[in-house]
Amino acid sequence: MSNTKLSLKPIVLAILLASAFPAFSQVQIPDEVATDSTIRNQWPSNLNWTPECSDSQNCKSYAGTADASKLETIDYPSIDDIQVSNSLGFQLDSSAELKNKTVYVTDVTGIEGFIFGASNNNSFMNSSYMPSHTAEGNLLVLDITNKNQVDVSGYSLSQVNANITAAANSKGGAVNNSTLIRNGNFNVKKTGNNTPAWTIAGAGVFEATDNVNNNMVVVDNTTLTMDPTLSIPNAVSIFGAYTHHTSGGGQLSINGNSVWIKDSNIETFLIAGSLSYAGNFASGNQNSVYVSNSSLKLNSSNLGNFIGGIFSTWGTGKAENNWLEIEGSQLQIDAYAENAFTISPTWATDSALNNALVIRDTTIISESKALQILGGYAGLEEANQNTIVISNSTIEGALTFYGGYTSKENSASGNRIYLSN
Repeated sequence: MSNTKLSLKPIVLAILLASAFPAFSQVQIPDEVATDSTIRNQWPSNLNWTPECSDSQNCKSYAGTADASKLETIDYPSIDDIQVSNSLGFQLDSSAELKNKTVYVTDVTGIEGFIFGASNNNSFMNSSYMPSHTAEGNLLVLDITNKNQVDVSGYSLSQVNANITAAANSKGGAVNNSTLIRNGNFNVKKTGNNTPAWTIAGAGVFEATDNVNNNMVVVDNTTLTMDPTLSIPNAVSIFGAYTHHTSGGGQLSINGNSVWIKDSNIETFLIAGSLSYAGNFASGNQNSVYVSNSSLKLNSSNLGNFIGGIFSTWGTGKAENNWLEIEGSQLQIDAYAENAFTISPTWATDSALNNALVIRDTTIISESKALQILGGYAGLEEANQNTIVISNSTIEGALTFYGGYTSKENSASGNRIYLSN
């Protein structure tokens, strides 16, 4: 594959790839995709950045080491007996209690473990006996007042679902949970014996038995870097919603989850509106990622079954109307081994219909072996009516474009790539 420098000039190009090839409302996906299509005007409004924490039963605040007495050892909600000290959040006995809890942080100094809005732990020897409920309406706010860089740590994605999340549910579902991060300056660094990582999610569910919908992460005016002395390059990932596996009979949905990033400087290897590691969700629809006026340092490292990339939805059956938009930003993709880096609204999905990728006023410099840019990816069935729009942007590197990609022969049609300015 040749190394390509793509500087988009005043042309309009439509390509049909028709052959197969190896706040809590859902975002309203534009009906028609054009060069000016955007979800910018749907940036979440009326966010509660400064919760009032007079009710200690439902709200906890933390303002740095002066509140060290509020830190505790928290069990992670999985089948493994992972206990992490110096953690913060509501640790509850049952998933039925994972509702309307708020954790408000203005200084993360002293926190070396989890930061959860609400969580529970699977204490059953056989997880089939554990009751399941939906975590709903939980809020985690990190609105940092200390602008100095703070070293942070946690557990990597290979060990736990998410360590910074509004809801960490052992079994059940998750709806309308939000993680808000603003004005932070965080540096992920090894502390103690743990593998350093910040895995951020609106909600994380270990065993999904119900829907995981409308969960959200907002990152605003924040710097998040990885300490250069770390030997692993994949310590940061961001998801609107994350699930480890499902046991809901394949009829579950993971819809309407989103990640919103603006005015930020982030070093990461993986961003997704929704991600199901080993799930059996019937649908992954209307999930979205929006990045604006930000600098992303990305790497193409792998972590188990995870690959480096930016996706709207990962790991579902039917994937429809998912949206991925990057505008006014700079992306630097570092090389790692022989791995590719992928930017696509869908990944590891059975089918892909009417998904869209919009890149506008953005510079992407890729040093990875391959940069894959797709309008929609389907692993088993059709990839139809997916769209890429790239305008007023520069992309450099070893590039591959697919309007629609499927491993099923003769099952891609109506896919489009538009390049302008």
